[in-house]
Amino acid sequence: ILEGAPTDPIIAFFHSLLHRYDFDAAQGYLKECSTAIETDYFFAKFKGEKAASDFVDAARHMLFEAYCRLHRKVDIKMLAEK
Repeated sequence: ILEGAPTDPIIAFFHSLLHRYDFDAAQGYLKECSTAIETDYFFAKFKGEKAASDFVDAARHMLFEAYCRLHRKVDIKMLAEK
């Protein structure tokens, strides 16, 4: 779908999570997503800490759900550390 590396942290998060299944990279992009939401022109309608917080919470839930679907055994202790 995407050629080369995505430059937007939000697109990169979804690409890492849903296309490459690289959970560590996806989690790394989560930190950048908050800043992107607050500064991006297209997210101007959703500005504020609440919008970024809601996105990060939903993205973490999606990350956890994808991880659990992919792995038969889930180490809760390892997930809690990340």
